[in-house]
Amino acid sequence: MNSHALIPLVATIAYVPLLVVLFGNRPWDNRQRLFLMFLMAAFLWSFTDFFARSDFLMQDKLLIARVVLCIVIWMAIQLHYFLCCFYRFQRVRIPVAYGFLLSTVVLTVLGYVPQSIEITPSGFTVHYGVWLLAIALVMVVALGGRDMYYLARRHRVSPDPTERNQIAYLLFATASIIAFLLSSFAPGVGAYPFAHIGNFVVACILSYAVIAHRLLDVRVVLRRALGYLGIYSVGVATILLLLFLGHLVFDFNPDLLTLVTAIGVGVPITFLLFHRVREPWHRKIEEAFTGDRYDSRKQLSEFVARIHDVPTLEQFGRQFVSLLAQSNDCSGACLLLPETEGGCFVTRFAYPSVEGNPVAELKLRRDSPVTTWLKREARMLPSRFLDTLPEFRALWQEEKETLQAAKIEMFIPVVNRGELVAVLAVAGKRGDRLYTIEDIDLMESVADRVAASMEKEHLYEQLAEQDRELSLINYLTGIITSNVNIQDIFDGFAQELKKVIDLDYAMIALIEGDQLHVLALSGEVKAMRLVQEGGPVRGSATEWLVEHKRSLYEPRLEKHGRFWTAGPFVEEGVHSVVYLPLVVRVEVIGSLIVASRRPDAYNEKQIRLLEHLALQIATPVENSRLYGRAEQRSRIDEITGLFNRRHFDE
Repeated sequence: MNSHALIPLVATIAYVPLLVVLFGNRPWDNRQRLFLMFLMAAFLWSFTDFFARSDFLMQDKLLIARVVLCIVIWMAIQLHYFLCCFYRFQRVRIPVAYGFLLSTVVLTVLGYVPQSIEITPSGFTVHYGVWLLAIALVMVVALGGRDMYYLARRHRVSPDPTERNQIAYLLFATASIIAFLLSSFAPGVGAYPFAHIGNFVVACILSYAVIAHRLLDVRVVLRRALGYLGIYSVGVATILLLLFLGHLVFDFNPDLLTLVTAIGVGVPITFLLFHRVREPWHRKIEEAFTGDRYDSRKQLSEFVARIHDVPTLEQFGRQFVSLLAQSNDCSGACLLLPETEGGCFVTRFAYPSVEGNPVAELKLRRDSPVTTWLKREARMLPSRFLDTLPEFRALWQEEKETLQAAKIEMFIPVVNRGELVAVLAVAGKRGDRLYTIEDIDLMESVADRVAASMEKEHLYEQLAEQDRELSLINYLTGIITSNVNIQDIFDGFAQELKKVIDLDYAMIALIEGDQLHVLALSGEVKAMRLVQEGGPVRGSATEWLVEHKRSLYEPRLEKHGRFWTAGPFVEEGVHSVVYLPLVVRVEVIGSLIVASRRPDAYNEKQIRLLEHLALQIATPVENSRLYGRAEQRSRIDEITGLFNRRHFDE
């Protein structure tokens, strides 16, 4: 076997893994069938050319050469139809491109193709002739150029980064095979199997693209290849320079075997010698490709490496979101963390941290289709799925509008031990550019690495917050229980509560038959009509609390006031009111009412704190009422119903 036959043989073997993988993944769709046809044609091209260039079947070289030329045209046509399925989503009704194959077959039968063949000791040289050159040029322009144009256009507009990356690989593979095929027509090149080097390159590219489920970004491959190519080129240049100097000084004339051996041995040695400059060289290449994002990505990598040293969740979340957004040139990003006791996922950290940033307003219910999908799939959720997948039809309209206003491009789950720890929501890229596979891989890998630490910090913060809430509730309850006359100490109670929530008005209203009795009142807002007249239980918020036994929040009282008590509040400029039931032995005895002049003044965490507080002070309030009744009875004669002597003595 001569050396010219070795390259087609290597290219033939390179297609075997692809064929094995494809045959092992049936049934096939249309794209897979077209892919199989191309693989078979590419395999047969290198396989038949191996026999044409080897020492076998010497008497049939002309026939084999004609077969090889027909197969290579067939391979080019099958590549064309395979590429079409990436930008043309309807089947081709009339396969016009097969006309090129038919023309080639006719010309080979008539003897016009190839023009001649010259057999040499090292193989053979094919003179293709003007007819085959014309067919090749027309195919390159009409098929190859058209395919690459439409693939490039599809690459620009496709919303799917995986599809864009696949197209990038196909563009690179197509350009390689076209370049190597056209090189065969150059004078003096026909004797060498340069075209099969291109076929081998295509086999390697497609093998990687098929076997790797999530493709590595083609630009990452090129950067790494460029880095190693630069170092190996220096090694080869160094060896050639030494041989050239040896020729000049010592009149040393190496043969081909010596040259190949010197390069094969010298390049690894040179690579080891350049080990110290390898990292700076790779870093310079990364900086050239990523630009300003290189520093951010380096800082992000350092942050992830020392994540256990970050002291608080506040510092952790702020740095994490900021560095991740800058590393990928995001126009906006936010980290949503779950609230305590089964609450929603709400935005805790947003980038950029400016007033009015729409991503800072994001909120997702725990039972939202988005959070359910992220927990189940544990992978990136593109926003376009919200409009295409049926399971997202249950998404609340309010959530949809919030996501659209923030221009969210994707959601990335932060999952630890099967639990959804947080949600990273990412808006579009600056300059209306599209995210690449490299960008998404970076965000997903960083999210995976920080999941455990984030969950630990969040749990620690929740425990610390619960301790603070418990201490506050115990302190406020202690104030209430310090005196049986609630009104005497209620102002102090309200002042302490005002330190943690927005409070302009606080009142305890108790049920006395069918009337409301104001037991205690504090704040700048007096609502005099309510204080003086009390009012009926019917139609009030307290009646609703008795029926439902849970708190009620009215964030914009002037627009959505539901009870007659809204009138006095609105007159005093109150906008937000929280009604909390006072429950003693499963019976609602009244309500704790907290109000603010600011609309939307209270969040879920503050309302939850007030609920715990109302639960704790209900019994002291009931004891105060019982004490008041006992004191009143001690001053009234039970027979006559008139004040007794004790009353007049006092």
